[in-house]
Amino acid sequence: MDIAIVVLLGLAIALVLLVGSIGYLYFFRLWFRTHIAQCSVPLATIVKMFFRGGSPHIVLMAYIQAHKAGFSLALDDMEAHHKSKGNIRAVVQALIESQKLGTNTPFEILCEQDLQKRQVLEQ
Repeated sequence: MDIAIVVLLGLAIALVLLVGSIGYLYFFRLWFRTHIAQCSVPLATIVKMFFRGGSPHIVLMAYIQAHKAGFSLALDDMEAHHKSKGNIRAVVQALIESQKLGTNTPFEILCEQDLQKRQVLEQ
């Protein structure tokens, strides 16, 4: 009976380590991408984003794209738009396009248009 308990305890520890390692690698990969892109997003923020719901991957890739284009958007605003069922990728792309066209449409306006299901890229 003692051997069965030891085996079960060993399996439980192995399972916890496996789940922890997979989770750490997922979060570390996202953190590493933001670090390479010279965006300052702490690992704890990425973990919090995951547990608050939504997809940290989608938000962070849009954040990196906006950062590379020279915009300093608030990560919280981008996450809020994504969690409200908005298409953050399309909004960032429209923001970049509006800058190229010289219209410089504000991020908030593009978010509102996206939530109203207008095509933000067709301005």
